[in-house]
Amino acid sequence: MSNNTPQKITHIDWLTIFPSLNIFKSFKLALSPAKLTLSLMLTIAIMLAGVALDAAHWGNAVTPLQHSQLYFNNSNTFPDDSPESYGVYEEIIDYKIKAVTNLVKATYNFNIKNDPKHRYNPSIAGSLQNLILHLPKWLYYNFPGFFLLYSLISLALLAYFGTAISRISALQITLNQHISIKKALAFAKEHYVTAITAPLVPALISGLLGFVGLTVVYGYIFFNIPGLNILGGLFFFVALAIAFFITILTIGATLGSQFIYPAIAVESADTFDALSRAYNLTFARFSKWVIYNTINLFTFIITYSFIAALIIIILLVTKHFIGFASPNFMAEAFPIGHKHQVLYDIPDVQGVTTQTTAFLMWIWSTTFILLISAYGLSYLLTSQVWVYLLLRKANDDTALDDIHLQKQEITAALTPPSAEELAKKNAAPFANKTQNTDIPHDPKDVSLPIMDQPNDTKKDQE
Repeated sequence: MSNNTPQKITHIDWLTIFPSLNIFKSFKLALSPAKLTLSLMLTIAIMLAGVALDAAHWGNAVTPLQHSQLYFNNSNTFPDDSPESYGVYEEIIDYKIKAVTNLVKATYNFNIKNDPKHRYNPSIAGSLQNLILHLPKWLYYNFPGFFLLYSLISLALLAYFGTAISRISALQITLNQHISIKKALAFAKEHYVTAITAPLVPALISGLLGFVGLTVVYGYIFFNIPGLNILGGLFFFVALAIAFFITILTIGATLGSQFIYPAIAVESADTFDALSRAYNLTFARFSKWVIYNTINLFTFIITYSFIAALIIIILLVTKHFIGFASPNFMAEAFPIGHKHQVLYDIPDVQGVTTQTTAFLMWIWSTTFILLISAYGLSYLLTSQVWVYLLLRKANDDTALDDIHLQKQEITAALTPPSAEELAKKNAAPFANKTQNTDIPHDPKDVSLPIMDQPNDTKKDQE
């Protein structure tokens, strides 16, 4: 007999109905001081590496022709001028700033696709193409040595700091547990070999197959020795199969590389386990992968623009009010906003004390501006953990709060919470939402489970 008693819905768990909404939590989590500190350290380390390569004249200077090849490519990104000599890293930074600025403009204008009739209007597709495809391609063909060395240095730094940031995010999301920078870096150090080899394995396999299987066997042997060329033509399908495998491997590595650090941070995965999870989640749930990453991209652009605008406004307000009393000094020593300038070189001013003051101001303002990039890294690494957890749940129904803990983390998790921590329990992403007992409830709103009688009770009744 069915129960016709009317029921009242008092709460709807929207995060369960629409799990993709969890991605929006990345903004708040990305502002964690620990993650911003690690992201800032990563940003500064990569920047110093690029500056050092420029100082060592690695790759020489960018010529006006190479400068033109970078910009004039029907990609809606144009230079302000054509310098006589640019360092390679300096050119890269200048181009990235313009491309990211155009990406923000295109997002706000909702200009998705390039329009040949309005070439000077930036588009989302064109800006992403510039950052992801055109810039690396230009760097590879013009400065292969710089490209290889700078990529390896960036990967080495990202493997260390990126794993630490992902571990902090994973524990925050799943257990609402906060660990120190020292513990996060210790975790990253323990899994550093995995973090640095996992992205390299697909590239090494593809390169080895391409060079040995195609270049040496087919290029140098089959198609260069008379008589064997017929054999090469007969077994040409093998070359096509090798090329197919290389293509699939490269596509999977490109699309799934975002899950390598989350797999290490959440599962403590080794190299091949991390790669297996990255490929599996990408291709098994590709439609959800597209949806989650699309939401992630637009959320990133909006929040990144907000943080960038906030920091620039703070700098301009500082210059404006101090400039009332020292207009000449601020104009020379703090040229923020002059000709839309944000990043600037160390000011060349007169006087020892003035130079020292301008240098110290330059250090603080540059560090403050680099927080924009630090937020971007923190957000992307945090949101990738969310996407990983959501795809994992959709793929094998693993709970969102399922995470591999080390011995010391298990001890911390089993430690009874303090009174202050209990008061904050409802702030946890997956805390059990219980009703407030201080508020009277209608009995109709509460349902109790029906349980079978214990065997002993039944025997007594008999």
